[in-house]
Amino acid sequence: MDNEYKKGGAFELPEAGSFPARLVSIIEIGTVKTPFFEKGSFKERQAPILNAETGQFEDNKRQRVDQEGYRLDAEGNKKLKYSHLVSLSFEGQNEDKRFFVRTKDLTLSLNDRAILSKYIEALLGRKIVEGDKPRVLLEEALGKPCIVTVTHVQVNDKTYANLGNVAVPMKGMNVLEAKAPLQFLNFKNWDEEAFMKLPEFVQDKIRSSSEYRKMTEKTAQVSADSKTAALNTEGPTDWIDEFGVKHTIPF
Repeated sequence: MDNEYKKGGAFELPEAGSFPARLVSIIEIGTVKTPFFEKGSFKERQAPILNAETGQFEDNKRQRVDQEGYRLDAEGNKKLKYSHLVSLSFEGQNEDKRFFVRTKDLTLSLNDRAILSKYIEALLGRKIVEGDKPRVLLEEALGKPCIVTVTHVQVNDKTYANLGNVAVPMKGMNVLEAKAPLQFLNFKNWDEEAFMKLPEFVQDKIRSSSEYRKMTEKTAQVSADSKTAALNTEGPTDWIDEFGVKHTIPF
């Protein structure tokens, strides 16, 4: 689900603030190339460091970043790494209105510092423990109530509604059931019909993942093997030519 809202468009921009919501959609993107992101202020990341051996200040090349906070290489291009990503969408409730807000692509990780871990813990109302599996926890979290914080970001003439914090609902808070159908698209239980209904840019991102390529290659191989097996096991076929002569051939 796209978080872009245009003035007068089909999607109404949700207000900024905190609202009751439910997790309604989980999309596994797969392993794709993503840019490195550095935390901390831009000035702090650009600050030179002291070389203990020479006593001189030097450029902090390891933390060279752009204004957005993405790490750059020596040529000034964004450094890339491979990450296994997942995207979550929430249906928010503002009085009698419903709206959708989608996370940025999150790393499929249960690390203590991972944003996904914090979201899952808020949705399930418990801490993640050793032995928990990401996909199992996500399936359990689907449809669960929470509180979401929505922020606005203006980029040129476009306004985006970004998801901030996800928290446990306050005691006694009534979170209505979701109107949107619940969806969990993943490579273990693939749904081609659901995939084709996704925005094209999301489809393209999934197609670029190593998991999608492996899945489609495996499907193509199974199909080819099935056709070969059918040809090898099919019996002879009788064929009568234009002169009425009967032939028996392996067809």
